[in-house]
Amino acid sequence: MTYLKIQGAIILLLFLVDFIWISFSSLKVIYSSYLIFKILGVSLFLYLLYLFYTRIRVDTKIGLLFISTLYLITFTAAALILSYLAYTILNPLMDSALSITDSRLGFSFSYFYYWFSKHQAWDTFFTIIYHSLIYQNIFVFVYFGLFGRSIYLQRFLMMYMISILPTILLGSYYPALGPNITFNLPPPDFLQKAMDYFMGLRHGILDLTQEHGIIIFPSFHTTLGLIYLYTFRHEKIGLFLFFILLNLLMIFSIPIQGGHYLIDIIGGLYIFLITIKIEDAIYVTIKKYGTLDFLPKRNSTTITKGGKLV
Repeated sequence: MTYLKIQGAIILLLFLVDFIWISFSSLKVIYSSYLIFKILGVSLFLYLLYLFYTRIRVDTKIGLLFISTLYLITFTAAALILSYLAYTILNPLMDSALSITDSRLGFSFSYFYYWFSKHQAWDTFFTIIYHSLIYQNIFVFVYFGLFGRSIYLQRFLMMYMISILPTILLGSYYPALGPNITFNLPPPDFLQKAMDYFMGLRHGILDLTQEHGIIIFPSFHTTLGLIYLYTFRHEKIGLFLFFILLNLLMIFSIPIQGGHYLIDIIGGLYIFLITIKIEDAIYVTIKKYGTLDFLPKRNSTTITKGGKLV
């Protein structure tokens, strides 16, 4: 038992669920053969690089980096499709309940929306911060894949996978369009496209040529930002403080720049707490019954000296 075997099994299971769901649904599916072959081509390229660095020119760090990147891409694709399918379940929209909860918490979306509309420099700054997740992801993979402790990369990828699944479940059970629609305030362009896509799903149109984050509650930005903090908490203090500052600012930006209710952020916090509990149980199980090395010992050096990411 290893992290990569568990992660690979999760990916295969998700694709199987996606395939069965689509096959037995009445959805109108739009897809691009070019896009499918492009993803397959990139996946094959990464897998061949993984084989090269684990069979021919053995370098465990680089090998782990390539296979983890492959898993990240394929899992994200499978999870994205699953999130679209989950939103074809026509549960009633929960915007009213979510906005009432925000009011009881003393949060006024309209106030912050108009404040940022009058301070364009701050709006631009926090928009950049909000969209920093992709760059943080790249840094995590490069840093822990090449320069840090590789076990942390395996655990980060595991937490990423774990956190998305309950986010999709809750998101489909409590679907919402977001506070911009609730309060009739113009959303950012990317959010408007996501909401249009969301309504298309509710009318039975599954367009696999587009990529949109459509989950309002809970906020996955919040969960992933906290996972970054958790992952870097034992690194150099300067690096850790940088990630604290960056992700606290990112979480602050979520309501306006991401079109979320305040309760979405609280929901994301709970998903994070559940995630680290599940991942820690997986870590203990692998350490007891499997190996923390992602390759057999005859081909690799020890990734960690039994180091527990606590």
